Amino acid sequence: MTAPSWDLSFAYSGLSGEDYAADIAKVKALIAQITELAPTDITGCQQALSLSEQAGMLTHNLSTYAYCLASVDAKNQEAALAQSKLSSLWSELTQANKPFTSQVSTGTDDFFESVLAGSDDVGPLERFRFLKTIEREKKDTLLSVEEEQLLSAMNVDGPNAWGSLYNKITGSMTVRLTRSDGTEETLGLSQAASILRKPDATRRELAWKAINDAMRTHQVSFAAILNALSGSRLTEYKKRSKKKPVHFLDPALSDSRIMRETLDIMMHVAKENRHIGQQAGLAMAKLHGTDTLKPWDELASMPTLGNSEPETYSFEQAIAIIKKAFAGVDSEMADFVDMMVENNLIDAAPQSNKRLGAYCALLFKTRTPVVFITWGGSMSNVITLAHELGHAFHNWVMRDMPYSQTGFPNTLAETASIIAENIVRDALLAEAKQESDKLKMLWEEARV
Repeated sequence: MTAPSWDLSFAYSGLSGEDYAADIAKVKALIAQITELAPTDITGCQQALSLSEQAGMLTHNLSTYAYCLASVDAKNQEAALAQSKLSSLWSELTQANKPFTSQVSTGTDDFFESVLAGSDDVGPLERFRFLKTIEREKKDTLLSVEEEQLLSAMNVDGPNAWGSLYNKITGSMTVRLTRSDGTEETLGLSQAASILRKPDATRRELAWKAINDAMRTHQVSFAAILNALSGSRLTEYKKRSKKKPVHFLDPALSDSRIMRETLDIMMHVAKENRHIGQQAGLAMAKLHGTDTLKPWDELASMPTLGNSEPETYSFEQAIAIIKKAFAGVDSEMADFVDMMVENNLIDAAPQSNKRLGAYCALLFKTRTPVVFITWGGSMSNVITLAHELGHAFHNWVMRDMPYSQTGFPNTLAETASIIAENIVRDALLAEAKQESDKLKMLWEEARV
């Protein structure tokens, strides 16, 4: 089995397909219905909640589809245009909802309870309680409806556009590796990055230096992107601080569902125990034959011991390893891996214009998770694939939940994926017969 590519035809026939256009039209129609409702009216707020959930689900599905196509090929202009249009559509939906969000957030407790009680027309709305309660907790940092709508509109050509620019630059970049014989090799950035996890130390160093050279040509653009994103956030937080100060960490803490004290304690514990990581780094450097851990060795798999050949893994072998490990916990997890492979829901084939990184996304209409990764054959790739399949399984077990209850913070999302990683690591460690095999799994844990 070679590293597979996606088949997303279950979602849409294409960006120019009638089914894709039909969902765009449905979202626009739902937005139009929302704007006709009265935000001060309980019935209006109830209907807005119901309609916005439908519109959000469809827009989410459309956006994920376009994002997936753009991830596989950063030079796909049709996908880039679709993403831009969908960013505007998200903004239109958000702006349409702002009057109702404001009313539900600032209304009396009786008004809030009446809205969530639902009606014969929209059914029960209790599923919105958690999210709307969080919004009510932030009511002192709300701006006027008009200002909130303006911020949403400006995000399209502001923060969202900066993020898109970074993805376009890194997805279309080429990296030139100069070999020891003077010849050159041209690769996409994601292809070059995958070399950093491979066993050939000379090639890793060449790749690391070539990547840095390529990134350096865009350093001014990258600095501008970071400064613009930080500046826009700080400006917004200052504007929201009229009644209650908004610290620059507050939105991230809220999104993560943790308190500042929790973050401070975690950072303190990490700092107090950093010597453990430093010791691990020095031990890893020793196996690499260096005094300190070189930057091009930080992501590398463990060097071979003795005269053994470097170990690589085909995609098929990786799936077998992950499936077996998952089966040791729950047969449903193992069956899920089969389903993902059989339905071509994993895109792992290396491509020259493929974006960096790995992720899991959800096509919400069919509740179908998809996984994105660039396969390089390392044990690190195996663990990363397990990580993303952990995200995918998390989405899969929530497939019977309403859209409004499927949003979750990264703190929870990464718990699911890290559990999946550890299942595979622990299974391989338990099976290891040689000390070198045990060391290899401990290496992978330290490398992360």
